[in-house]
Amino acid sequence: MKELPYFPFYVSDFATDGKVEAMSTAAVGAYILLLCKAWHETPPGSIPNDDAVLARWARMSPHDWAECRLSVLSCFRPGPDNRLYQKRMQDEYRKLRGIRKLRSDAANARWRKQSKSNANGYAHALQTVSGSASVSPGSSGVGGAGGGEPHTDPPPDRPSSSAIFTHRIDADAVFSGLPQRVQRRINSFRTSFAGAVEKGKTPQEIQSALEAYYASPEGAGTHFRQPHTFLDEEGWRESPHTWAAREAPAAGGAKRPARPAMSAEEIERTFSQ
Repeated sequence: MKELPYFPFYVSDFATDGKVEAMSTAAVGAYILLLCKAWHETPPGSIPNDDAVLARWARMSPHDWAECRLSVLSCFRPGPDNRLYQKRMQDEYRKLRGIRKLRSDAANARWRKQSKSNANGYAHALQTVSGSASVSPGSSGVGGAGGGEPHTDPPPDRPSSSAIFTHRIDADAVFSGLPQRVQRRINSFRTSFAGAVEKGKTPQEIQSALEAYYASPEGAGTHFRQPHTFLDEEGWRESPHTWAAREAPAAGGAKRPARPAMSAEEIERTFSQ
């Protein structure tokens, strides 16, 4: 299961399980190795009913595997497809998939609500700015002789702690959906993500841009930009046609040539689909 590189391991349940207690130390090691393999198999939580393969996965010789085979495989049950299934792992897989879907649905609903709120707030801000563009009658203006207080713009609002927490949740949700090979430096990504949001990008737009980039020849290649670097460089403004596979950076730290920026229409057409 590539999108979930981990699985729950309940130490107390494992250590006190009667079948595990009956295993030798070598058998316990083989069992854990097979559980790790089973999590990434299709279907998840299953292993092939093939002693040659299982011995290799358990890192044992055929002779050593034969000695602990019965105790290890007692934790699996045979299926109709010549595979062996670990019921607890199947249950945990379904549970995690359900939780992941609920979180994804909640994030998408929040993004849609936030996008609508941003649009309404932007329209209101335009009306406010248009209405306050002229100097009020009671103000003196710059160098004026009026008796009123000079007009000053209110200080910008600082993001609330709840807004910062929301950005972090959104950043983590987007980060967890990226290819596993690029899931590095999450704190840097959170900072870059917040910066992109401050520049007017919604979490959904950020996610779409990153997905498009890592599906491109450059993003899928060996020499790709890390997610936080892509956001810091405002990669969403670049034309996807420029994301060709890159060669290794030249000696001396030569900078990447500037990429042609997309027009607003191209950005909307590319990442709003």
